[in-house]
Amino acid sequence: MPHPFVQTILIALGIARLITISPCQAQTLNYGALHSGLADATVAFPAQVAGPNPALYTTEDVQVFSVYTTRPYNIKALTHSGLSATLTPGRMIISSSLSSMQVYAYRQLSTETSMTFPVRAGTSRRFMPGFRLTSRHVAIDGHGSTSTFALSAGFIVPVHHNIYLGASARHIVQSNLQLHLPRTLGVGFAAKPHAGFWLMSTVYHEPGYQPALHTALQVMVQKAIQLRYGITTNPLRWTGGFGIRLATIEFDAAIERHVLLGWTPELSINLVRMRRKDL
Repeated sequence: MPHPFVQTILIALGIARLITISPCQAQTLNYGALHSGLADATVAFPAQVAGPNPALYTTEDVQVFSVYTTRPYNIKALTHSGLSATLTPGRMIISSSLSSMQVYAYRQLSTETSMTFPVRAGTSRRFMPGFRLTSRHVAIDGHGSTSTFALSAGFIVPVHHNIYLGASARHIVQSNLQLHLPRTLGVGFAAKPHAGFWLMSTVYHEPGYQPALHTALQVMVQKAIQLRYGITTNPLRWTGGFGIRLATIEFDAAIERHVLLGWTPELSINLVRMRRKDL
């Protein structure tokens, strides 16, 4: 049997690979507690915080600054944290993020920059195509390091009052195939059938794996409090969380239960320079 310390490293590195290499089959995509609480079923959800879709949807002039932290499967040695900013200069929507993950000798640093360009479709609808450039640097003490760049694309479009469709193709072009990033296709919808109630669903597919269905709902129980619940297949996961809005500060918390690997807690804090309008 390996030494317990070595065992811990091997297990943590294996989990790190699950988190970063196979998002369909592993767990959350780590875009903050809002998306995690909704099981990442948010490809078509008009959130103003960067998520699985390179495209964002907003009709307002906003500035959002976010920080998050998570402990995958509640392993003390494994931490993942990040920060992001969303700005709307002119007609564009720009989102940029920086995240890091570390477990003993393994360190990973990622940056993502997304740009969305609104396109008018008729008199009121806006087709929102977006692109994302991802860079990832991985280093293992004593074993060197490597980096890669990848390009993703996606869109969100309203098809009816409070009904949105979205699609994303992640990492379709990569510079270093030895540091493989998952090529994942996501297609989904988000609907707001009633004030304060959102229902959304996304199907993710990664070559070599079975498609995974992510479904979630969000309910506003008070003007400043939102409750979230989600479920995924392949593998089975349950997620839950809540959001609290206090003036220009938004606090989000989420927890995930993986059928095999256990619990993952996550916290996010968003600073909104301008108040959001419910879409």
